[in-house]
Amino acid sequence: MGGQTYYGGYIWTNHALQRLKERGLSQEMAWEAFEHPDRFFKGKQSGTVEYQKKFGSSKVTIIARQNESRGLASCRNNESRGLASCRNNESRGLASCRNNEKAEWIVLSCWIDPPLPGSIDDKKKKAYQKYIKTGFWGKFWIEIKCQLFGQEY
Repeated sequence: MGGQTYYGGYIWTNHALQRLKERGLSQEMAWEAFEHPDRFFKGKQSGTVEYQKKFGSSKVTIIARQNESRGLASCRNNESRGLASCRNNESRGLASCRNNEKAEWIVLSCWIDPPLPGSIDDKKKKAYQKYIKTGFWGKFWIEIKCQLFGQEY
C-alpha cells in the first residue's frame, strides 16, 4: 500500500493509506497536517474530527477519531467546542483529558485540495467538468459507456 499502518504515533486505516497513494499525498505531509493543523472542527460523522493545514496553495484535510475499542468515554469538557473527543494537547486550546491519555487516534481518510495533477481525484474532476460542458447526446453516450464499462463520467 505504500504507507505504514502505525505512523507518527497514530493508526492509519487501509482506506486512508489507499487514499494517500491515489491522491499522490505523502504520509509525512498528512501526518504534519494532523499533528499541527491550522484549524480543526467536528467532523460530519459522530466522533470524528476534521483537521486542515495549508501547504502553499494546497489544503490538506485529515479525518480522524479516537479509538473507542478501549472503552474510553469522550471528553466532557470539550462538548462546548462541538468536539466528540480531544487529543490531550493544550496548544490546541483543548482541555486535557485525563481519562483519554492512553487512547490512540485513528486516521480514517485524507485528501488535498486542489487535487495534485495526475491523481485519481484530478482525473475525476476533469472528467466531471467535461461531462458538465457536454450537450444532451454527449451525456447520453457517456452514461451508456458508464453503464456498459463501469466507468465514471
